[in-house]
Amino acid sequence: MSELYHTEIGFPSNVELPSGTYRLEYSNHAKRASYDDRYGQMTLPTTLDVDDSKLIEIEVENDKVIKCVYRTRYDDTLDLIIVMIPQKSFVKTVWFNRSDDKHSTLQRWKYRRP
Repeated sequence: MSELYHTEIGFPSNVELPSGTYRLEYSNHAKRASYDDRYGQMTLPTTLDVDDSKLIEIEVENDKVIKCVYRTRYDDTLDLIIVMIPQKSFVKTVWFNRSDDKHSTLQRWKYRRP
């Protein structure tokens, strides 16, 4: 059974977080999402340096990270959110958030404490 963790609540210390640069492959869902986001169409990056991105959420199974949600700057007003399976460099979906969005509606009940 997998467990979700959020950066505002904390990540477990016994799991190795992804690092480095990933060459990204996109699902059909992610490709479609890049065309119909509420803030406009996006150009999908071919790589992601996760050390230069903000790790927002991880899903852990058997002490291994199986899903990551990253937030990275897109332009002056938008950040790109990337949901990825790090072992495959596979992006499940993407969306924009405004850079000034503070996310004051975190649903803490969804996440485990480390």
